[in-house]
Amino acid sequence: MTGHSRVSSEHTPMSFLHCIAHQDRDLFNLEWQKLIVSKEEVTLELRLKKPWIRESNDGAVPDARWVLFLALAQLDDHGNITKVLACTTDISGVKLAEHVQLLSRLQAEEAKRQQESFIDMTSYAKCPLWAESLLTDQTRDEKSSQCHHVMCGRNRKFCDRLSISY
Repeated sequence: MTGHSRVSSEHTPMSFLHCIAHQDRDLFNLEWQKLIVSKEEVTLELRLKKPWIRESNDGAVPDARWVLFLALAQLDDHGNITKVLACTTDISGVKLAEHVQLLSRLQAEEAKRQQESFIDMTSYAKCPLWAESLLTDQTRDEKSSQCHHVMCGRNRKFCDRLSISY
């Protein structure tokens, strides 16, 4: 999963750093220092250099391999660190699902924005006298509010968005 060598002679302290993607190394080092100094458990999501190969309609597609990294220090009787226990879990599929969900939400928000813009444009086109009077007459009394209501009664949502009271 990580691409870390299985040859024990190549294992040196912190040799697993070579598996972490460059853009996440600073974050990892910051959290590692927190573990070493304050002896707190650390949890973070990291990208690895070794790609995740996912299947799609186009065949095998390389993507970022994400892992959830959890580490905690084992302490002796004097509070000194003797070992660090670390665990990684592949969360690449979860990160892909989050990305797809984000894209879907952004597309839905854009479609809603375009729909509201279209409704606003058509509402203006149906009632240009009302829109013109709205722009020129900043002070509205009860009589003009009733007039607006009569002229654009079907466009109540548009009127509400412009804070017109009936």
